[in-house]
Amino acid sequence: MKRKAAGKLFSFLTAAVMGVSMIPATALAAETKSTDVDQEWYNFRNNQENNGVTDRPTPTSDLEAAQKWAVKYGSGWSAAPTPPLILDDYLYIGVGNKIIKIDKATGEKVDESDEMAGNVGYAMNPILYADGKLFVQIGSGRIQAVDYDTLTCAWTTEAVDSGQTVSPISYAEIDGEGYIYTGTWTAESRDGTFFCVSTDDDGVVNGVKEPEWKFVPSGSTKDTDTITYDPDLNATLDDEGSVAKRGFYWAGAYATDKYVAVGSDDGTGENDPTANGVFYTLNPKTGEIIDKISGIKGDIRTTVVYDNGHLYFCTKGGLMYKVDVDASGNLSNESYMDLGNQVTAAPIVYKNKIYVGVRGDGGQFDPDGGHFFAVIDNSGTLSADSLMYKLPIAGYPQAAALLSTANEDVDYDQDGKADGRVYLYFTYNAQPGGIYYTYDTPDQKEASKESKELFVPDEAQQQYCISTICADREGTLYYKNDSGYLMAVEANEAYLNNAVVTSEDGTTAAWDKAFDSRKSNYEVKLPTGSKQAVIKLDLIEGSSAAVNGTAYKNQAVVALGEDGTAEAAVTITKGEDSRTYTLKIACQSENADLSGLEVNNSNSAGDGIVDLSPEFASGNTEYTADITELNGIGTSEFWNVWPTAADNSSSVTVYPVENVDEDWLLEDGTVEGITRNGTTRYPVYPKDPSKTIKVRIDVTSENGKVTKSYHLTLLKKVDVTGVALNHTEYTMDLKDTLQLQAEITPADATYQTVKWYSSDEEVAVVDENGLVTPKKAGKTTITVITDDKSLTAACEVTVENRDLLAAQAVDDKIDAIGEVTLESKADIDVARAAYDALTDDQKALVTKYDTLTAAEKTYQELKDAADKEAADTAAAKAVDDKISAIGEVTLESKDAIEDARTAYDALTDDQKALVTNLADLEKAEEAYGVLALAQAKEDAKAEIENYKDMEDYRQAQQEELKEIIKEAQAVIDEAKDQDAVAQAAADAKAKMDQVKTDAQLAEDEIAAAEAKAVMDKIDGIGEVTLKSKTEINAARIAYDGLSDLAKSKVTNYEKLTAAESKYAALVKEQKPETVVDKESGISVEGKLIPDSKLVIEELKEADAPELLKAFESEDIAEILGAYEVSLENGGFNGSLKLIFTVGDEYNGRKVIIKHLTGDGSIDTYTEIVKDGKVSVTVDSLSPFMLALADDNSTADPGKTPGTDNQTNQTDTNGNNTDQDGKTENPDTSISPKTGDEQTPMFWTLFICAAGAGILVIARAKYRKETR
Repeated sequence: MKRKAAGKLFSFLTAAVMGVSMIPATALAAETKSTDVDQEWYNFRNNQENNGVTDRPTPTSDLEAAQKWAVKYGSGWSAAPTPPLILDDYLYIGVGNKIIKIDKATGEKVDESDEMAGNVGYAMNPILYADGKLFVQIGSGRIQAVDYDTLTCAWTTEAVDSGQTVSPISYAEIDGEGYIYTGTWTAESRDGTFFCVSTDDDGVVNGVKEPEWKFVPSGSTKDTDTITYDPDLNATLDDEGSVAKRGFYWAGAYATDKYVAVGSDDGTGENDPTANGVFYTLNPKTGEIIDKISGIKGDIRTTVVYDNGHLYFCTKGGLMYKVDVDASGNLSNESYMDLGNQVTAAPIVYKNKIYVGVRGDGGQFDPDGGHFFAVIDNSGTLSADSLMYKLPIAGYPQAAALLSTANEDVDYDQDGKADGRVYLYFTYNAQPGGIYYTYDTPDQKEASKESKELFVPDEAQQQYCISTICADREGTLYYKNDSGYLMAVEANEAYLNNAVVTSEDGTTAAWDKAFDSRKSNYEVKLPTGSKQAVIKLDLIEGSSAAVNGTAYKNQAVVALGEDGTAEAAVTITKGEDSRTYTLKIACQSENADLSGLEVNNSNSAGDGIVDLSPEFASGNTEYTADITELNGIGTSEFWNVWPTAADNSSSVTVYPVENVDEDWLLEDGTVEGITRNGTTRYPVYPKDPSKTIKVRIDVTSENGKVTKSYHLTLLKKVDVTGVALNHTEYTMDLKDTLQLQAEITPADATYQTVKWYSSDEEVAVVDENGLVTPKKAGKTTITVITDDKSLTAACEVTVENRDLLAAQAVDDKIDAIGEVTLESKADIDVARAAYDALTDDQKALVTKYDTLTAAEKTYQELKDAADKEAADTAAAKAVDDKISAIGEVTLESKDAIEDARTAYDALTDDQKALVTNLADLEKAEEAYGVLALAQAKEDAKAEIENYKDMEDYRQAQQEELKEIIKEAQAVIDEAKDQDAVAQAAADAKAKMDQVKTDAQLAEDEIAAAEAKAVMDKIDGIGEVTLKSKTEINAARIAYDGLSDLAKSKVTNYEKLTAAESKYAALVKEQKPETVVDKESGISVEGKLIPDSKLVIEELKEADAPELLKAFESEDIAEILGAYEVSLENGGFNGSLKLIFTVGDEYNGRKVIIKHLTGDGSIDTYTEIVKDGKVSVTVDSLSPFMLALADDNSTADPGKTPGTDNQTNQTDTNGNNTDQDGKTENPDTSISPKTGDEQTPMFWTLFICAAGAGILVIARAKYRKETR
């Protein structure tokens, strides 16, 4: 905010006079030696008193605070820069092992120092300018002196110990010579060193300067002659549990030419504050103790602040101390108050108040840890009652704050007197790592409601923050955070209220973050294929704008380039101020590719990378990483998958496919992504670390229209040890195929693939799946070979042409006829019978069928020509010969016996009489029958023995099956023929089929239990009354939900049907009744269930969006009311007539009624008001909303069924419920009650008028303030 030079000068002089008048001359610390350097901000708080008070015109509004610049110097919390000094209009910071000189206007580096002897490390506190040098805290207990003009290293102090140098450096001029003071810290229970060094170059040897003196609190060093120490602590060094040793951490001193005041740690553990801290005043030239306060609770880790004869400091034990000090360093009248938790920030003391940040009871780095900024009454001694108020902060205010008095004389409340308002600024150790601000007045008793974040850095600049803030004379604030960025925040009245970007077709763009007047950089995405960005700005009063240098009027159109991108620089100007907002505009991408994919066994990207097969290429989606010989991370042996999207606006999701431990997945079943430093890893935990893991990586494009899946296998290879086939030899017909199956050992071998070969592909071929197809009769060997280890197995396959064999057998029988004689009949008949038994395909292969027919013809001719008796004799003789050829009867004699029987049966009776050995045939048949019966019995026994799998049955049923088998085997043994054997086997199998398996018995038991539950519901109906509806319905629903099996077990179903019939009769006889709600005038008329109570509740705002939206398409004059109508303790039968009282003044007018039904749709009724009432007939009760139709409305009376899909449901009493089934209980009314005298229009006009009045007053007040 710009101010006139005269005003600035007056404010500066006034503050200077007031400040000097408040400080006794004897206690005022000396300034640094006078030089020609413009010391705009030269040390910790720009004064010797370490008190963060300035009169500079700092920003007083978050809207008017703008980032002037941000430049990255360093990376991470341990290498971030120091807060800056401001000298000769340049900034100076320490970062790494150098001092950087920076252009204050741009933040860019102008120059840098030589490499220093050490590193500034974690730099919370600024460096110091004094006596023409810059003094920097570096490691190992040292201070580096750098020449201000040349930035060359002058000297380094001797390393007083191996500790950290993390406290501010203090300065004092004594007898015309300059001295600097600081301390070191090594560990909680080890001594640090507080030391003094002169600022001149005297005594420098090889670039190293010895301290003037060293103070070691306990004197634990062996060389006590060269140090000063605390005798009281030294005396306890050898005590058990001694806490004598301690150091100086963030403990800046207040230094004068008479004394140096500094506090120490308490010598105990990090989180164990005890009453062992000590506050010292030391002789500035010798380090001897002048005075001290012992027994202070907690480490003193704040810089000492001096104000008006008092010293102030705080502890990690939560104490705020105030101590009187005289000109010689003697201490008295100490008082303190307990702030409840640790404090590490130097307090601000101004007038009668103290300001300091306090850690909350939660975690130090938890933004919700209860941290606060305390305002303390400093009008007297400190006590428990001194706390005036707390300002809660989302982060621990861990660094010293800044207080500006520039606006003390402003009359903000317009009462004709200055308010005395001071503004306070501080950082907080949490994300996003910005600047918080508030204000306070002398009579203020509570935190200002305007307290908020003054400035929030952009995402890349956000990090935790422990940084002091400095201000230049223009009021620009400078600070850093752990992101490594140094930032400048200035007052700027030019800002933009809002911006809207659309495509040429009006589609609203998507922003990377909501527009915020305080933030300058945005990424804006338009729909894919957009050609233009249309920008509309909401400007503040008195401002103008330009877009890419062109003056803005109403809207700006920015053309997108061929790559679908553009950049819009929106510059806002108000008075002398300007601010630019940068909009990076692009079309939403359809890119769903990965640009990289890695797997490793480290939580650090790039370490322990496992090779992918094939090498990554975005066009390939199948990858394998062989982890067979590797170990995963930790005891869980997990692996990190690092997919990199080609478009960082696309989304990546990793899904488990195989062997992924579900305990490590997110609730949606996906693998959690962990992002750090801009890269994301997906830790995949195996169920079994010894087995292969598989995941799927889905990349979805920014516009959501394209998803591409990548498949990753983390291979734990299992070698093949063997392979076997389901057949080792096989005989098949030429018409058939054979499916060979290869079984690889072990079953979980990684490579299950094989190849197949046939030794003679003219006989049979085999495909890649092991399917053997014959080509011709013959023999071949089918061999399978595993791809892994090349192990083999083989099957010898014999291919037969069984049709040809059958035909050849017939040809042989025809050949056997030979020369046809009267003795050839038997052979001819056998050949004919064999031929007729063939299939058509087989008959086609018979080559000698003509010979058979010719033989038959010749024989017939011979037969006809020969003497019938001779022929008969010959025929009988031929049969005798066949019978004689049977020989000894075995199971292989079947064909010979059947041939003889066939020949015999073909004889005439006369011929049969001539057969001489028929008895031999019958004996042979009987003998064969005995053999065949015995074989049939064995086969039948085996069949029933293997008919059922005993493991499918319970023990009792197994015993029952065994008994059936035993009985059947006995019957089979007694069977006299094969038909009896077959019947015995069939009977046994039928009995076994009646025995129920374990699964069938379980099904019976479940069905019985379900039936029992339904029967209980039916019995529970009891005597049927009009109140029995719920029980009857419940029983009916339960019965209808049963399976047929369960239904068959319900024995009291007739009770249910009788109850339903009786209830229907009661309903039919029931008389309608009317119930009225007196308060609303609403009534219902219908068949009500006894004890039903009409409940009318006025609808609340949170529950009416569906009904309100439904009225958007209606022409209405006003909303008359909205109600939740329900019947408690019962319900109704059939339909209800619902009557609303709206008032006689609406007689003859149309009223539109919206009803939100149970299925979520909305029914619409249009009714005419008569006698001040409207009525509708409904089937359910739930929310209703009534509106008076506009006089020009074309709505016709009647009902319009609803079609809108809603999420509401209706319970059995007609109450509106949410998706969890809970009855809604709205708490805010959305409309006036029916019959209210004032209409909504009246209240709308009243509110608008009141708002206009307030706006006029506010503008007048603003103009007065800004004149």
